[in-house]
Amino acid sequence: MHSDSKHKSDHSQSSLLQQMEGKLTLRIKDLTDQHHLTNGESAVKIKQLEREKAQLSERLELASRDQQSEFGNLQKKHEKQTD
Repeated sequence: MHSDSKHKSDHSQSSLLQQMEGKLTLRIKDLTDQHHLTNGESAVKIKQLEREKAQLSERLELASRDQQSEFGNLQKKHEKQTD
């Protein structure tokens, strides 16, 4: 009789462990899926920011050239006026 109750106890513990393992496996899968989704969203955001950076760098370069050109024109105008 003692053996029978021990067997039931072992079976209960085994069943409980299997349930816990199943729950943990699902939780790990959910976290992994969430991680992949977050990484995907981050990758999209990074690409968007890289495009914006490239556009802003191009605009800055053009503005810098325009400013240098305007400065050169002002210098020439000033030189003509002082001559």
